[in-house]
Parts: sequence; C-alpha cells; structure tokens
Amino acid sequence: MNGLVPHHFGCLVRNLDEAMACYGALFPVISPKIYVSAQKVTVCFVQFADSISLELIEPAEPSAATQTMLKRGIAYYHVGYLAKEYDQRILELEALGFSVVESFRSEAFEGRRCAFLMTPLLHLIELIEV
Repeated sequence: MNGLVPHHFGCLVRNLDEAMACYGALFPVISPKIYVSAQKVTVCFVQFADSISLELIEPAEPSAATQTMLKRGIAYYHVGYLAKEYDQRILELEALGFSVVESFRSEAFEGRRCAFLMTPLLHLIELIEV
C-alpha cells in the first residue's frame, strides 16, 4: 500500500532500564525515555538502521493493557508505520478488513495522531501520522 513507511517494531519489556542496557551494547543510538499517557507506558527507540527502530515498551501503571500481555508471556507487540494521508490510509485498511482498536495522540511522536489497528490475522499494527 502506498503511503505507509515501516518505522518500528514494538516489543514489551518488564524493565526498560535493563532492556536499554542490553540493546545499548549492540546498538548505541537509543532515544530518551518517553511516557505515553494514552497507553500508560514508557518507551524508548533503539535505532537499528536509518529508518527502522525497535520500540521498547514498559507498562508504567498496573492498569496498562500491556501489563496483562506481559503476564501472559507476550513480548512481541506491533509493527509501526509512518502514514502519509493518515485518514485515507485508515479508510483503506478498514476496507481490507482491518479494525481500529484505539486512536490517540502520542508524546513519542510529538503529539501526532496514532492508531492501533487489528489485522484480519489478529496482528496489531500502529499508524503514525506524518
């Protein structure tokens, strides 16, 4: 689909400081920690290549949905894409059977609009407004 650019893979971690230290030994370019209020998580981005990062995600509150996922042993979370013509991309994906799970503005992306969508295969993707 035109207008979507791969940006990051999101992985859940129990301890962000430990994960940053582990990945920092391999990939020294790591963003500062960012609290994302809509998700109740703290994140950072480990840069793998010029345009692809690993987003490390730590639940910041017991009520965070990601806390339940971690308790179940789920670490892989989602793939994030930068989306040109954001509203149009969401409509196109919905026409393909994707469903919007949550829309929000994220501190991790300078307050830009983001949406999590569930694929027909029950995989989670994130669109980030460009």
